[in-house]
Amino acid sequence: MLSGVGPKEHLQQHKIEVIADLPVGKNLQDHIFVGGIAGTMDQGSTLPPRSLSSFLNYALHGSGPMAIPGGIEAVAFMSTPFVNASLDFPDIELIYVASSLASASSESYLRDMGLRQEVYDGYFLPKREETAFYIGTLMNRLKSTGEIRLNSTSPYDHPLLDPTGEIRLNSTSPNDHPLLDPKYYSHPEDIQVAVAATKKALEVMDTKAMKHVGAKRWNISLPGCEDKELWSHAYIECLARHLTFTSWHFCCTCAMGTDNNSVVDPRLRVRGGVKNLRVIDASIMPFITTGNLNAPAHMIGAKGAAMILEDHRLPH
Repeated sequence: MLSGVGPKEHLQQHKIEVIADLPVGKNLQDHIFVGGIAGTMDQGSTLPPRSLSSFLNYALHGSGPMAIPGGIEAVAFMSTPFVNASLDFPDIELIYVASSLASASSESYLRDMGLRQEVYDGYFLPKREETAFYIGTLMNRLKSTGEIRLNSTSPYDHPLLDPTGEIRLNSTSPNDHPLLDPKYYSHPEDIQVAVAATKKALEVMDTKAMKHVGAKRWNISLPGCEDKELWSHAYIECLARHLTFTSWHFCCTCAMGTDNNSVVDPRLRVRGGVKNLRVIDASIMPFITTGNLNAPAHMIGAKGAAMILEDHRLPH
């Protein structure tokens, strides 16, 4: 947008010459997850990943706890009653993580994500000495979408995010942090999907297989939700509103297509009369994928590179 390609009205607000009036920054999409679906299990059911034996096992044999990608033991794609059946895509993902949210490293992570210290101390810290795990419940087909807009004309400032489509600057100083308010759950159905996903995670936690290793639900109420019956519908909704995080799967803000909602054409060339400029990354996706964006982003890069070679009649 700093170069003059973006929504005309927004560029003019920042006194940027408009080169092409295109919806750059619109259609922001993401996967989000509820991070408080934790449980404990009997001691000895898991191995400490930072033990010396774990390091040696991984270094010598490439196996053991450290060989688990991101500590994720299993992934399940499932559908809630809110899924669009005509598309036949699951709308949620459950990830089973073999680490404790009560650990010191998890505390640092959750604090960096904005969780208040008193909430962490009241909900997670009491379980620090227990063997624990958690099930991440991801909402992968959100109906809430957003946009990205400029914070200032400085290329070193972060953009602003807001799924409701309205952005306000924090101040006129380029040194101030922007106001970031993603407003997840702005569509009322999304919070119900989060509740349904959490209930499915709890069903898994209550299975005989999980009981065999002594799995138990977290028996502490989240601060701020104590007035609701533990693990009731109302409690889960409260927990989701307090403990929902981004999955860093932002995409779709330079959507590919041929209509006025598109920024690039099917050859990934920027529309609006712009010459010799393409966008080749996850932002060109019109809709977010159900799965993670890593593989699609690699595929887009490979296909985009092939298109450039084809258009210049170069071998590939």
